[in-house]
Amino acid sequence: MGREQQSRVAGWSQDSKSVYFLDLGTHPGVFRVASNEHASHRVVGLDGFRFAGAMGAWLSLTPNDEPLVLRDVGGETEIYALHWDAR
Repeated sequence: MGREQQSRVAGWSQDSKSVYFLDLGTHPGVFRVASNEHASHRVVGLDGFRFAGAMGAWLSLTPNDEPLVLRDVGGETEIYALHWDAR
């Protein structure tokens, strides 16, 4: 799978200073890239997570920039809000 198929852009943060995306590569997770930086930062790791959604995965952001992902739970889908402490 090519890099372009492994990453899906979720969109801009509420302050328009960062882009969040879902990387489905070897170590899947939610990543953030600030508009003034050239490197991505892992927000949360999702190793072992069973993704669901259109084209195999789905990601959105809450009004507080918390990632939302869909999880496959044996034929059904659940939505998860991911919370983390910024350090």
